[in-house]
Amino acid sequence: MNDAVSTEVNLAKMLMEVEFRSEDALREYRKKHDLTHYSFKDAATRADVDVRQIYRARKSTNPTIRSLASLAGILDVELRWLLFGDQTTEVEE
Repeated sequence: MNDAVSTEVNLAKMLMEVEFRSEDALREYRKKHDLTHYSFKDAATRADVDVRQIYRARKSTNPTIRSLASLAGILDVELRWLLFGDQTTEVEE
């Protein structure tokens, strides 16, 4: 596999993991705040943004760093954790 294809595969994997980690962030927020339900719509309402902004950042095959940073802020997590799952970074309250 050449370097360009390898990079595309790694990027696709990272973006898929962003989608999974964003769901993890919701679960952690629910747990920390003892909520029975907390959705992307709830996170958008709390952050005063349109929920479509969250879905676009999560599902985009070519998101900008700005949109991913915004998603991290909405979900109350660090961008580094959202992108790479750095285990030393915990979900913030």
